Amino acid sequence: MKKLKIEIIAMILLWIHIAVSLIVNPSNFNPLFSIGIMGLLLSSLLYLKFKDYSLIILLVILFLGSFNLIQFSTFFKINISFLNLPIGILFVLVLYRRYYELKESFLDKTHEEKKEDRNRKIQFFKNKFQNLSIEELENNLNNNHLVDEAKIATKTLLKEKNI
Repeated sequence: MKKLKIEIIAMILLWIHIAVSLIVNPSNFNPLFSIGIMGLLLSSLLYLKFKDYSLIILLVILFLGSFNLIQFSTFFKINISFLNLPIGILFVLVLYRRYYELKESFLDKTHEEKKEDRNRKIQFFKNKFQNLSIEELENNLNNNHLVDEAKIATKTLLKEKNI
């Protein structure tokens, strides 16, 4: 069975809040509630095609909902001072589970920069291993603790020394 992602669980919980609010209290339809519905609708629709942007929008609406700047429920609120506790907890959970994924998607290096870094590491290991014997290089290949770049440099040196 496929694991449900935290953002889907958060969206389902928010849709349940909205549905129950509309059933229990259909006349109390304020602008903050409307903005919450529109934001969640946008995030849900984007999830089908653009998961990264959907996650960003979900985090933004959860953050705003945490401070009661938008609403997902017209009847159920647990506030501590100015914080909406259930929405704040959802925000922290989603952010915690997806932080590194977001960082990698939006703040990480480009493909060319990653390629340059990899080549630089390979060259570093080639320089480090160039004085090793063929037997020591072969032992390096069997070492599970070496990173891929070190193994590539070792293979390259072995090819050069065997020729």
